[in-house]
Amino acid sequence: MHRRAGAICVVLLLGASFVPPAGAKKALEFPGGEWAGSAVFTGAITKKDIFAAGNAKLSFTLEVKDHRIRFGEMVMKGKVKGSVGGDKGSLNVSGTLDLRGKASRITVSGLMDFSGSVTVEGLGKVPAAGSLPMMGGFSPTFVTCQKVIGDLATETRGRQRAAGFDTSVTASFVALRTGDVSSLNEQEESATILGEYKAIVEELKATIETGILTGDPNGTAIKISGLMLLLARIDALNARIAGLGGCDQPPEGFEKGLQDTLLIKLFQQLIQEIANEGGEYTAQALLKILGVGFRVGAVGEDVPGSAEVKAAASSLLTQFETWLEYHMAEASDAGDEKTMTDILVGAMLYGLSELEAKARAASEACRPQPGQPC
Repeated sequence: MHRRAGAICVVLLLGASFVPPAGAKKALEFPGGEWAGSAVFTGAITKKDIFAAGNAKLSFTLEVKDHRIRFGEMVMKGKVKGSVGGDKGSLNVSGTLDLRGKASRITVSGLMDFSGSVTVEGLGKVPAAGSLPMMGGFSPTFVTCQKVIGDLATETRGRQRAAGFDTSVTASFVALRTGDVSSLNEQEESATILGEYKAIVEELKATIETGILTGDPNGTAIKISGLMLLLARIDALNARIAGLGGCDQPPEGFEKGLQDTLLIKLFQQLIQEIANEGGEYTAQALLKILGVGFRVGAVGEDVPGSAEVKAAASSLLTQFETWLEYHMAEASDAGDEKTMTDILVGAMLYGLSELEAKARAASEACRPQPGQPC
């Protein structure tokens, strides 16, 4: 392969590769058992006149015992493209990688195959194919007995930045326990949950892309009834994960609930669109949505997750309280005691002390005749 063609291949593959860390921090660990996980590797790197971007789907399985990986395998397939000065290229990448090491840091090794072409100034299009050694590792950032989440690209980003690249590469993963649980029923349950998780993520994406309000002039918006069904599925998925059999000895950082980067951020984005148009929903609908948000960990003042997730959760809570106060004022003006009571009960249930005090005062002040305002 021509030297310049080889150089651009290296740059293209840098954005999609695992690389050794400059120094790994102490991490949480996968509990013992069999695990199945998936992720999407996406993002770009830039440096002066160098650019590379890619997208790849990854899936992996692990067998964990005595704090070590007995067996593990990761399959990846995707595409990268980019440029170096006036040279540019596009490559398909794939590989089956070996996973070993400790349950707190899984090491990745193997070969990534690539094929495609690069266009070199003065030479034209040049075919490119070969294999690139892959090595590196990843660690969990959130652990329960039945679910582990993290980012496969954390160490990759560190090395890219150390080399002077700006990077937006991410590969958030979710892994569910599929074996070595207390009963065959729980093994089957854990396996089916992973499929339901993937289906809900795709439906969330589609719902956000098409709009959620029934007043969408394009007529493509999901009906509010359909939105409620989707929220019910998310709520049920969260309950199923929390209800699975637990570890004999929960690992450090044990927490319950559906808290992972991919689904939670999508869910918060959906709830934000609802909050933007809170007047389009009844108080009862907003309370149902708020309840799911609290249980899943997407809304509230004390939720697990990253600083970004926490900030969004707090902001959403404030917006929902504002809309519920709006509906409470409307209910008071209309003499709608049922809605006022529903808001009061919801505020008490979710610990919204300021809203509870306002709702209680409004309810006590409101003793209208039927159909008459307070």
